[in-house]
Parts: sequence; C-alpha cells; structure tokens
Amino acid sequence: QWYKMSKASSGKIIKVDPKGKYTVSESAEHQLGKVDMLWVVSSTNNTLLDIPLKRLAKQRIHKRSDPQFESFDQYVEIRTSCWILEERDGQYYCDCPVGMKGKLCKHCIGLGYKEGKLEIT
Repeated sequence: QWYKMSKASSGKIIKVDPKGKYTVSESAEHQLGKVDMLWVVSSTNNTLLDIPLKRLAKQRIHKRSDPQFESFDQYVEIRTSCWILEERDGQYYCDCPVGMKGKLCKHCIGLGYKEGKLEIT
C-alpha cells in the first residue's frame, strides 16, 4: 500500500550514492557492512511540506554525521521529515520508528517490491 501511494506521486523516493556519506551500517560503532545504496523516502509525518524531498534528504544525511540541533522540536521536525534506508546485500534497513526496532517496515517492503527484490504472490 505504501508503494502504491509513493508511486502515484513523483518525488517520493530518491536514490543516493553512499560514497562520502555517513551510514549507520559502516560506522565504527556498528560495523554492519558496506552500504551499496542509500534511499530516501518521504514521510507521512513530515511537517516541512514546503521543502522538496531532495533538500530534506541532504539535510537528514548531513545531520546523521553532525547531529547538532537548536532545540528538541527542531530535531523531531527534521528527523521525521523523511526516512533513510540503507541497502546492504540486497536487503533494506530503514531508520523509521518500526525499522529502528529491527522490524521489517512498510518502506523496506515497498522498496524491495519496487526494485524487483520482493515478489508478491
């Protein structure tokens, strides 16, 4: 269902080259493996509606490596503006609230379907 909604409107999914960008999987703290691709998807919780997804994505990716905010409200606003998925070995790992718990979220399922890595029967 998420995929159908995101597919209907352009600008809801962005593919980002991970080179030179901070990734949770490759961080010294976690060392989970090499990230093949970063994906940014729009969030239904986004309150920054006047800012294009591309700009939100740049801001979110930058704030992952330098998490400094003026207030907690600003942190929540930026953090929930879009979700970042890290693709490793054909699997997706999302930083949405469900994905952060280690569960398979709708964003991972939708992206797997979109990229032909998940077959719906």
